[in-house]
Amino acid sequence: MNFMDCSDSTKINERFNLTKWTIGRTILGELVSIVKEISNDLSFASFFLSIGRQIEPHQFGLIFPLPSHHSSDCQNETSITVEELFESARLFGSLRIAVSALPLFSSHKNSQEKVVQLLCHCLTKIRDKSLSFSSSSLDFSKEEEIFLHQLFWFGVKLEDAIESLNEHENCD
Repeated sequence: MNFMDCSDSTKINERFNLTKWTIGRTILGELVSIVKEISNDLSFASFFLSIGRQIEPHQFGLIFPLPSHHSSDCQNETSITVEELFESARLFGSLRIAVSALPLFSSHKNSQEKVVQLLCHCLTKIRDKSLSFSSSSLDFSKEEEIFLHQLFWFGVKLEDAIESLNEHENCD
């Protein structure tokens, strides 16, 4: 039995009972707590975001928000959202890890807002860099160019998806 089958509430009635569902969530909560204790915030965010990107979208809600227990008090469960993992990665200096969370956000609108904020941040850094150099040309690494390119086009795709959803809602 794999965890995803055990934690899938639609399969509880078919193959599993509520006790096994509860045990699965408890085990996941313990796992999250252990990983949080043994890793730094950036590694923690990176680890669970990479898992989130690998699972099927219809199973995403089975893991996120992540259940987490506070140290020795297993009854005191908290939840860790993808948005919180995004903020953690951003605050600890990894835009690449933070951006990897954007497709996992629960709302296209929230994701788009973060894309705009990140693009503004990057453009501000470029402006500051250009003002600090006396030469008229700026050098960017290939990685920086690819990052900005991917972020920009992800934002464009989000905008298209939001417009499509709005048109669909207006037709109903």
